[in-house]
Amino acid sequence: MHLLGGRRPLHFAAATALILLSLLWLRSAPRDATGGPTYGGGYIEGTVGSAERVNPLFAATTVERDLAALIFSGLTRLGSDGAPLPDLARAWEVSPDGKTYTFYLRAGVFWHDGARFSADDVVFTAAILASADYAGDPAIAATWRGVRASRVDALTLRFELPQPFAPFLAATSIGILPAHLLQGQTAREVAASSFNETPIGTGPYRLNRLAADGARLSAYRRYHLGPPYLDRIGLRFYTTERDLEDALIRHQVQGALLPAGFDPASLQDTAFELEELTASAYVTLYLNQRSLLFVDSRVREALALAIDRRAIIRDALHNRGAVPALVPIPPGSWAYDTTAIVPSTDAQRIRQLMTTAGWTLQNNVWRRVDLELRFNILTNPDPDRLAVAEALAKQLREAGFFASVASVPADQLVANYLQPRQFTAALFGFDPGLDPDPYPAWHSSQSGGTGANIASYAKPTADRLLEAARTAPDVESRLLAYVEFQRQFLSDAPSVILYHPTHIYAIDAAIEGRERLLLLQPTSRLFAIERWHRRAD
Repeated sequence: MHLLGGRRPLHFAAATALILLSLLWLRSAPRDATGGPTYGGGYIEGTVGSAERVNPLFAATTVERDLAALIFSGLTRLGSDGAPLPDLARAWEVSPDGKTYTFYLRAGVFWHDGARFSADDVVFTAAILASADYAGDPAIAATWRGVRASRVDALTLRFELPQPFAPFLAATSIGILPAHLLQGQTAREVAASSFNETPIGTGPYRLNRLAADGARLSAYRRYHLGPPYLDRIGLRFYTTERDLEDALIRHQVQGALLPAGFDPASLQDTAFELEELTASAYVTLYLNQRSLLFVDSRVREALALAIDRRAIIRDALHNRGAVPALVPIPPGSWAYDTTAIVPSTDAQRIRQLMTTAGWTLQNNVWRRVDLELRFNILTNPDPDRLAVAEALAKQLREAGFFASVASVPADQLVANYLQPRQFTAALFGFDPGLDPDPYPAWHSSQSGGTGANIASYAKPTADRLLEAARTAPDVESRLLAYVEFQRQFLSDAPSVILYHPTHIYAIDAAIEGRERLLLLQPTSRLFAIERWHRRAD
């Protein structure tokens, strides 16, 4: 999970050139006699960036994560709503105390080199993740620290956690490494291994070629979830977003996750289907409850009622790149409270709440004794953030909350204002990661130091719900706790969740078999790629 300073770029720059692929890549296979999809054809996607090492434990760029997702498999994989689904594991059990996870592996799974997959591979991978010299993503390291993996038999293994941690199931979606090729190497040695240039996995595609200009992959016919329909997948690497945009417009690639700011109108033709994918990250107007202005929940609720999210998205973002949000869990997530409705502004209710809290409206500014509701909205100088902050300030001033806008570079904003809680209001983003768990951003224990509860929200009821969800041994109990937490959140109005960013995925209209999904991370768009197929001409 991460605080986000702006619309996080989904691609990373690196040197590139076009891959010269034959038209065979684009040729679709005929349908079978029943009219269903058959095997054949290919798909080429463009991206900005490059890949130096293809290893799910050490992937540092979007390109590396994409390749790892195509080549490797995890014990679980995250479905279109973010819920963990079986992958290399066919089933699992969680002990009543939530500290022991037993996984039952699929039989008949083989690595791309023909070696048989077993529990030994998982134990090896878990040991790398839990080792002191693992230098991958710090969030991954924190999840696996203290986890002990043990082999029960060739197709059964057990994880012992130091404490209950329900998001662990999402963490087991990380790709598993082949012990028979890497056994005996330390985490540091695995990170530097030549294996990362010619990786062997159990995923739907195997790597045929990796170069500065792109990668070619072919279908792995022994894939445990069924052989992929598409014979070939290609990734073309571009140096800049502009290069990628030109490639799309000229139909040199058949798909891409569009860079922020790219106008999808330039792709309004029959060759592409444009899918708007909602991210699990969200942008929030944080209200610091250590400030005398926002210590009273009635004031916070009144301020929230003054905000018209749809108008902000329309006026500041031109109806692009965002959907209104209300709670820290996005629509489309398995954990979302489907009864949540974005409220309309309500001047009468605002006045009632403020007067009950002891404030009076004088010269269009709320006052209480010697306090006046004047404050800065701090944000970073991202153009979208500044536009949203100005639109917010205008709406709030019209309701008597005299807000102005000040910008600070994102790193300084976090280090000098947000983490030390030296602010009154701030516009910033948060990415919860693969699991929807709101604990890191809203539990009272995270309201100090580097904790992400920068609003200093502290409510015993909310804490108990977050703790219950985090330690629950089953998803049904988690869902009940999260629904209650979302309702408590709306009642307390600790801050104002404004919107979830959206991203346009442009893809060849002839590619079928995709699912509508929540974008937990850019690689989420490749979910169940083994079921993608080309429509017959």
